[in-house]
Amino acid sequence: MAAIQSNGNSWQARWFHFVLWLAILTFFMVFLRSVQPILLPFVLGQLSRRWTADFVMAHPKLKLFDQASIVLVVYRAFGQGVREGLWQRTGLSDIAMICVAIAVILPLMLWLTWMVAGWLGFNRR
Repeated sequence: MAAIQSNGNSWQARWFHFVLWLAILTFFMVFLRSVQPILLPFVLGQLSRRWTADFVMAHPKLKLFDQASIVLVVYRAFGQGVREGLWQRTGLSDIAMICVAIAVILPLMLWLTWMVAGWLGFNRR
């Protein structure tokens, strides 16, 4: 380990940096693949808003299409978890920990967004 810290040109240091970048790239690719079904339509919708906002406002039933696409994304993720045996490997203690984490994080984030909106002068109503 001392060779990595003292000599940045050693083969160990180069190998360490290669593995680190490979891990970062892998994480980024997995992250993109996971959020792509949600992020891509959102970004496209925001970019096309200038041209589509009036049409969407005039047709409120399009909200059903939006909600159905969210349901399909959740269904796809749930189905993938079933195929990979996720629910067989997940114990009740794991589910309880997830519920506790959600019970802590959700109110915290709601409070934080409420406070930030006030600090930025947005209308909270």
